[in-house]
Amino acid sequence: MSSESDVRMIDSCASPAADVCAVETTRQQMPSGTASRELADLFRMLGDASRVRILSALLVSEELCVCDLAAVLDSSESAVSHALRLLRMSGIVRSRRLGK
Repeated sequence: MSSESDVRMIDSCASPAADVCAVETTRQQMPSGTASRELADLFRMLGDASRVRILSALLVSEELCVCDLAAVLDSSESAVSHALRLLRMSGIVRSRRLGK
């Protein structure tokens, strides 16, 4: 079990000066502001269980129509269609029209 003093040690730096080499190496490997925003948007899309389930189903089957996805997920076609529209607008999935 940690004590309050352990927390203070973690919250503060024991060294009076930063490790310049470690800071610069880490800074160079960090994603840009644009890439960070894109990742945050992706994580937001993945923050919904229904969308994650849709993506999981598509990973298994590669391609399913809305009615098949609805059947797999025990969900309404309108709910699946809405989730797919969000995934499509974010560039995570692509659509293809077949039939009539």
